[in-house]
Amino acid sequence: MSSRMRTGLIFVQFEQTLKNFYSGTELIYLKNMMKRLLFCAFILVFAGTSYAQLSRKEKRAAKKGTAVDQPTSLSPGEASGDHKSVSRKREKSSGPTYNSQKEFENRMNARAKTNRKNEKMMSSPQYSDPAYFGHKRPPKKRSPKKMKFCKECGIRH
Repeated sequence: MSSRMRTGLIFVQFEQTLKNFYSGTELIYLKNMMKRLLFCAFILVFAGTSYAQLSRKEKRAAKKGTAVDQPTSLSPGEASGDHKSVSRKREKSSGPTYNSQKEFENRMNARAKTNRKNEKMMSSPQYSDPAYFGHKRPPKKRSPKKMKFCKECGIRH
């Protein structure tokens, strides 16, 4: 037996059981109610699928009750769809030019200069002599009774 025949038999049996339990007017009332219920279910399914196709902007606009294309402070508006952005064609480079080599040399010279300056600064006693403890001037040497806690380096001296 095919599945179509089985479902047909099930509906026939269902109708027969309904006829056994209900009178003629009640049966018509139930059939109309079933039609209405199926119609409402169809409408809900159709509305759900059509709402699922909307974009985020359209869903927000539907919730707020505003038009989709209406500009707001958050989205002030977009360019019309007719306008296309013009893209420039890139020219093929034939290798490094004299200007680009000169700019590269200038950048490298500037970087070397800053490295020399940093190296010279780091060779000063403030950074190279361990007696400075990270201070600009070496801390005073006090007797153990008069030592003070240094906030800068966290050592008593």
